[in-house]
Amino acid sequence: MNNIVPSTTDRDLGLRIVRRGDARWARTDAVTVRYHLSKARAQLSTYGSKSKHLGLQRFLVKHGHLMSKDDVDRFLDRALRLFGCQIEPPD
Repeated sequence: MNNIVPSTTDRDLGLRIVRRGDARWARTDAVTVRYHLSKARAQLSTYGSKSKHLGLQRFLVKHGHLMSKDDVDRFLDRALRLFGCQIEPPD
């Protein structure tokens, strides 16, 4: 994992594995993870979370060069719609 991105670590890891060039993957449609979240404390994915915002911003800085303009636009829209994070597009 990479601590530069405090959230989106799964996407970061997936991209780094695929970019190696020798990775193979397949969709299984099987549930492989169970989350046990406490409503008593904020989670990384809590709407408006500062950690989520920072993770999304850093992910875009790190991997944005791999995205098309449309991909970046969808990323920014999803960040705002799902997580309440207004992310600045890269220069």
